[in-house]
Amino acid sequence: MATQETRKDTHWSRPAALTAFLLGTTLTASADADTRIRGGEPAVVGEFPFIIELQVFVEEDQRWLTSCTASLADPRAILTAAHCIPGVIPGSDPQIPVRLIFNRVSDDDAIQDVVTEAQIERIIWNPEFGAFPHRDLAVIVLKTPNTTTPPVTLPEPHGRPALGASITAAGWGTTNNAADPRWLRKVDIPVVPCVPVSDYLCAGVSGIGVGKGDSGGPGFVRHPDGTFIQYGVVSGISLSPDMISGYTDLSSPDVWRAISEDLKATGLEHLVRR
Repeated sequence: MATQETRKDTHWSRPAALTAFLLGTTLTASADADTRIRGGEPAVVGEFPFIIELQVFVEEDQRWLTSCTASLADPRAILTAAHCIPGVIPGSDPQIPVRLIFNRVSDDDAIQDVVTEAQIERIIWNPEFGAFPHRDLAVIVLKTPNTTTPPVTLPEPHGRPALGASITAAGWGTTNNAADPRWLRKVDIPVVPCVPVSDYLCAGVSGIGVGKGDSGGPGFVRHPDGTFIQYGVVSGISLSPDMISGYTDLSSPDVWRAISEDLKATGLEHLVRR
């Protein structure tokens, strides 16, 4: 099982299945993706309290830079994409500091609720991500529960939305090729077929989709009773005009199997979809 302590030695590769997917849909990991989110609008304060801004410290500039998005799935557990964790992708430095910012929708908002590395117990990421890129999932375990922010709900096993259903994607992705994201943005997009790799949850439509910095963020539905159910984690982003994006399917037991023992060891076994 891979954790923050061991991720330095874990090899990541691009298997044939992923290469075919990239060629078939021009889908790629967010680090190489378009830097525009299209068709979306800014979120308002308090609209999605479970969405978190993931930042890394850039040594050259001596500043924090938003690199990904994440979500609170339990008072002690934050979900994001495995490729958002420094050291998972070859060439990325596992020692890069990270921090997590809650409860803001604009970089003009004051940073008042922040989790630093000192407050992180461990980071668990799926070691099968290299061979099975649709298992692009990491769980950041907090030492102290966050009792002030309501977490998102996870789906039932095998409970992915039907084709054509609408999901909301939200994240801190950059807009209009800006150097940094400035707002948390949201967009409603339909679930579409994934060809040729069906293990992803795919969503998007021409001219509307997510972009760089949205990786790790949630694809979710707000149900009539007011609950938010997160069905996916943004994993791959389209470079084509179709803006089709691949999400790690959180309803798939395969996504959770390889990290179930680590989650059990931290008291988070209830997150595992079986």
